[in-house]
Amino acid sequence: QAASLAVGAGAPSIEAQLLSRGDFSLQIQAIGEDGISLVWCFPTANPGDCNAWISLAPAHAVHDAAARQRHKMLIKNQVVGEVKFSAREVRKLRDGKYCCGLLATFDDEQRVVAMSEPFDMRGGAAARRLRRRAGRSRAVRKRGGADADAEDAFHSM
Repeated sequence: QAASLAVGAGAPSIEAQLLSRGDFSLQIQAIGEDGISLVWCFPTANPGDCNAWISLAPAHAVHDAAARQRHKMLIKNQVVGEVKFSAREVRKLRDGKYCCGLLATFDDEQRVVAMSEPFDMRGGAAARRLRRRAGRSRAVRKRGGADADAEDAFHSM
């Protein structure tokens, strides 16, 4: 997984950061009630010629093209671009852990060349995954009961 992109005043443009890496990449730019916006980098500058597309799939199956729940074709040949899955497009996805993949065909073989960070779908809206804080989790486990079971179930998705 590539390092996060720098944002804010004084940070280089997202395009410049991706180009400086010189590698295929797929990063979540924004996520929330409006859907999921992704920025991708295809260093050979020919995603359209390689039948490239962005897949939105359950995180455990993002490498399987048939597991896609939604997808977007990349038809233009360019190095960097953006794609968005609108709130309407993701609203009916089941709750769970998802990921986006950048797939392309090279030598007659379709491959995942980059993946986004995983994210959660909850009640028809996308959200970044919560990071587990070890101290809090141990405290919840010590209490036991439903709190511990609920937290373990959430983090095991």
